[in-house]
Amino acid sequence: DLNEFKKKKYSYSRSSLRQALSILFDIKPLEIAINAPPNKKPILENNLGFISISHCIDALLIGWSSMPIGIDIENSNRIIKNNKIFKKILHTSELKKTNFQNKDDELKRLIKIWVIKEAIIKETGQSLIKDGKEWEWINNKKVALNKKENKIVKVFQENIHGWEIGLACNALE
Repeated sequence: DLNEFKKKKYSYSRSSLRQALSILFDIKPLEIAINAPPNKKPILENNLGFISISHCIDALLIGWSSMPIGIDIENSNRIIKNNKIFKKILHTSELKKTNFQNKDDELKRLIKIWVIKEAIIKETGQSLIKDGKEWEWINNKKVALNKKENKIVKVFQENIHGWEIGLACNALE
């Protein structure tokens, strides 16, 4: 059940998605079949590819690919009052490199990891809390590894105009 704010956000993101895909495919927006229930991974029907949606308080990001894709966006200056969530999603090697005492610099680095983890989870259809720790982001190689499941996902992370963007898609070259 969605509150009024979430209903508006849901409606806005889905109509924006339809408008963007309408331009991409030269199809009327209402003719684009999307199975996108709230809080579920949206599915683009009729073999039109794969989509991912992310929004934060002041931005909406829509991703499309011919391969499964996951995206995430966060404001670079997002204030996070409780960093315990990061301890639940960071891989052991990422935790070893983390200094939870140095708040400003460390928080910026953690937001970069967060958008990558969210993008991976959206691409793979997994759970952030259950599976996030299994994924290790190898930044210099632009991949994330899940040794438990023997999987590799190509990832990209960038700061664009004050937003941290994470992208996971094996179609990346």
